Amino acid sequence: MGVDTTLLASAQEDRSTTFYLRLAFTILAILFFALLYSTRRVPWPKNAPKQSFSEWPILGSLRFFSDRWNFLREAAVHSLTGQHSFHVGGYSVVGLSGEEGRRAFFESRQLSLGEG
Repeated sequence: MGVDTTLLASAQEDRSTTFYLRLAFTILAILFFALLYSTRRVPWPKNAPKQSFSEWPILGSLRFFSDRWNFLREAAVHSLTGQHSFHVGGYSVVGLSGEEGRRAFFESRQLSLGEG
């Protein structure tokens, strides 16, 4: 009573195909939820400073990483008050500059130097 080797090979092939399909589905689901989570942004309050001029939909302001000093300086110059806002990934960032910005940062009870 010999075992049919073609039947065994076919069963192993089916198992490996099922494994790779499950693995691909799991990876796609993780990527989908990561993309969904990274695009979630809290809307800006009405009194927030004007948003900076260079934003990408999911990533935010890429110049913040590549040319930070010039990016922050140009964004402050382009706004009327020197205050500006932008996104870094899913995080909202407000840039303060000038005497008024320093005063708002150091005197505000809602902002903490230790928390960033």
